[in-house]
Amino acid sequence: MGKYLRRAVFRYVAPVCVLGLMILLLHDFFLVNTSYYQLAYDTVFGEDFRNMSFPDGGLASLYSLAYQWEENPYDVITTAMIDAGYCFAGTAKVLSHLQFEQLYTGMQNQKPVEYRKLRNGYEAALADLRCFPVLKCPSQDLERLYYENGWGDPRTYGGERPHEGIDLMDRENTRGVLPIVSMTDGTVTRLGWLELGGWRVGVTSPSGGYFYYAHLASYAEGLAEGQEVKAGQLLGFMGDTGYSTVEGTTGNFDVHLHVGMYLNAGTREEISVNPYWILKYLEEKTVAYQYREVR
Repeated sequence: MGKYLRRAVFRYVAPVCVLGLMILLLHDFFLVNTSYYQLAYDTVFGEDFRNMSFPDGGLASLYSLAYQWEENPYDVITTAMIDAGYCFAGTAKVLSHLQFEQLYTGMQNQKPVEYRKLRNGYEAALADLRCFPVLKCPSQDLERLYYENGWGDPRTYGGERPHEGIDLMDRENTRGVLPIVSMTDGTVTRLGWLELGGWRVGVTSPSGGYFYYAHLASYAEGLAEGQEVKAGQLLGFMGDTGYSTVEGTTGNFDVHLHVGMYLNAGTREEISVNPYWILKYLEEKTVAYQYREVR
């Protein structure tokens, strides 16, 4: 009897066990080697991440998925962005809840440090955003703002360098008219003249993002370094200051607002990220205003 039992085990049970082991090994191989888990520590904040590519309503879609699933939005955003090759275009690639849970669990198990760093980066960049940085033109007026994705375009003043922000241009090219507001709650951590940025304001948000508003014509009355500000609070007015060591220099370029976004500001790991698709997302969160007289 024992002899026949051993034969049966060898003939039927052993192959099933071997097959199961092969499936498990293949699963682990693909789990570790697919794009989901290629998060080498020194390239977590690479160009793919820094581009912040959320075209065609992608960011809104991800927030909606997180709400539907009752999941942390920054886990959903991080997982979906990695799965989509760091470019999530609306509903072009929508995970199921089960897929999200599987991918999220795999990343936590395989690359927990890298995943956490990436997730914290998305949260710092996105969590505190509340409104568009330029108050909206009255409905009876022509839209006077325009901007393009000029992230990374070449700049030459002060030496060859890439453009680390997005320029929101005033079609009427009139300094001191368009009000600039904070996109987030936060603390004014930089204020004053900067050769490249002219009159600029830097606001650090509670989640650690640094939001940089440059080339202002003037500041809001009473604005001071160390001051707490609320999203939508007036910071100053759009201008054309900068590109000079002489404070107050204007006219070296057209009137516009330069918006920059940075992570780990002031540290050796400071990096800039592309605000373009974030600004597109915030267009629906724009507050109306009345023009003030030019002084």
